[in-house]
Amino acid sequence: MTQWIIWLAIETEAAKPEGGLFDFDATLPVMMVQLLVLMLILNAVFYKPLIKVLDERKTFIQSNFNEAEKCLEQTAELTTQYEAKIADARQNALKLTNTTRSEIQKFVSEKLEEAQKKADNELATATNKLELQKDEALKALESEVENLSSKILEKLGIQKTANT
Repeated sequence: MTQWIIWLAIETEAAKPEGGLFDFDATLPVMMVQLLVLMLILNAVFYKPLIKVLDERKTFIQSNFNEAEKCLEQTAELTTQYEAKIADARQNALKLTNTTRSEIQKFVSEKLEEAQKKADNELATATNKLELQKDEALKALESEVENLSSKILEKLGIQKTANT
């Protein structure tokens, strides 16, 4: 019986006309309907969610990219502001340093001038005192010289004359 079934299958196959890749019979529209149903199912189940996820990802990436560009612009703006502030601070520090230096030099020169005037005044005062002391010493010596000369003359026995 098995042989009979095999023989029947072989005969049935042999009785079919030979077509190329496929035959144009009732199976062709069925295959087309199956293909359309498969496409609709795949579209609903697979492609639409996949496209939705890809669109969401694209939107997320684009928003992150835009946000990164904004951050870069803000960073560049802040950098230029900070550089400007640093340049201003350096310029102010340099100006302050120069001003302070000139004030210190002015102060030192004024103090030196005051010290020089004070030293000159003290020197003049000391010179005047020394002149006075010298004059007093000369007067004292002159009177002493007269006393001594009169004593010497007395001892020598010479009388003092009005002309001497």
